[in-house]
Amino acid sequence: MLDLGASINVMPLSIFKSLSLGPMQPTGVVIQLANRSVAHPIGFIEDVLVRVGELIFPANFYVLDMEEGFSHGSAPIILGRPFLKTARTKIDVYAGTLSMEFGDSIVHFKSLAGMF
Repeated sequence: MLDLGASINVMPLSIFKSLSLGPMQPTGVVIQLANRSVAHPIGFIEDVLVRVGELIFPANFYVLDMEEGFSHGSAPIILGRPFLKTARTKIDVYAGTLSMEFGDSIVHFKSLAGMF
């Protein structure tokens, strides 16, 4: 899920475990969520390769235990502004399109109604 309001990238613990990404770095960060509650990440992982269409980008993630409130395996990966910047993301709300680029390669997406 892309989130322009998120200043970090977040990965649920369940996805982290399923990907076998190796050890996490410890972190003392406290995250304030949109509802003003706070969360304490379990750890931090760097340089995870994220594939979007044909493009692959490195991203850093804070890992949270997000099982509460989500059905099993449905907690989303949240890609925030750091990822959107790395991917040189351009969003055209009027046209309902989103594009990401890396070097000379560009991936375009036509959004569904209500996405923006």
